[in-house]
Amino acid sequence: MVDHIVPHRGCPDLFFRKDNLMSMAKPCHDRHKQSQERGGKGFKGGCDDHGEPLDPTHWWND
Repeated sequence: MVDHIVPHRGCPDLFFRKDNLMSMAKPCHDRHKQSQERGGKGFKGGCDDHGEPLDPTHWWND
């Protein structure tokens, strides 16, 4: 998967710039983008007694 370092937001110049691209595994990409969409807040921390993340939107729960 390729990530845009600076979000392109539909700008073709940023979309196609090779120096704005970074290779990333899909789970990492999805987690990174979710964090950005939440304003950089990331996931709610902590886990339950079984070690499962408390945040229902955590990628582990997919």
